[in-house]
Amino acid sequence: MSEVLVAGPFVGELGWEVISWQPMVRGIYKSKPWAKCVVYTGPGRKLLYPFAEVRTLPDVPDHESECMVWHDLGRYKDELKALIDRMTEQVKAEFEKHTLFSYTSLERLNYEYYERGLPDLLRGDGTLPFDLGSCLNPFYKTVVLCVRDRDLGGIRNWDYENWYELAEMLLEHSNVVTVGVVRRPDEWGMPDGVIDLVNQTTIDDCVNIFAGACDLAIGTTGTIHIASRCGTDHLVWGSEKTVVRCAETNWFGARHKCYSWGWDPEPEQLAEAADEFLKTGEFK
Repeated sequence: MSEVLVAGPFVGELGWEVISWQPMVRGIYKSKPWAKCVVYTGPGRKLLYPFAEVRTLPDVPDHESECMVWHDLGRYKDELKALIDRMTEQVKAEFEKHTLFSYTSLERLNYEYYERGLPDLLRGDGTLPFDLGSCLNPFYKTVVLCVRDRDLGGIRNWDYENWYELAEMLLEHSNVVTVGVVRRPDEWGMPDGVIDLVNQTTIDDCVNIFAGACDLAIGTTGTIHIASRCGTDHLVWGSEKTVVRCAETNWFGARHKCYSWGWDPEPEQLAEAADEFLKTGEFK
């Protein structure tokens, strides 16, 4: 019987799962003729692992530690051990020969290690929990705003009012869709005409949106990395570190621009840059 590669669960930021963990798992899987790859992960992430049989774990801890998981992984040690023990019991009962690859398999966690791997172009499967296509004006291009609103690294969050103003400007000649998560939904709002999917999408939904219905993604982290992996053109702002991370992980040739404007640009700056790209196909 051939050996089965079993991986997971990933615990950490979405961006690092997209640009580091998934390519690393895929790289191991492609390194030899495994019988198959089985990935255990949280809900709504099947399309991140098209090379694998995906098994959903509903209780993967929501760990937001910056720059991968090692900063504060100790507090999740018991939860992770319980998950991995449960996985191991299932795997042993099902597969006579297998190799388990998880965080406990890694002796050394650092940037160099996590930059290794074999990234692949993510493709949607065309399924959405809503009929997005019927809501889009076919004569307009579609911009997806990737909203970040997290406790960790709060300086990189953009004010709700800024997102509102940017959406209002873009609506003059574009379809505007929002994705992401906000912590204060009662305070969040979008102008009439925006297809506001904040707090309503899974990661798989985002893959389908970027792969099939997006001409330009705008944001800073997280779902912007999904846009890049889907080959979707994207506009990013932030610090020099953001420029490096986004430019060096744009593996599939999407047109992109990383503006080192800091974390609080004016909505007019973004609207002007987006308009220029949508009209000419080039960033200033």
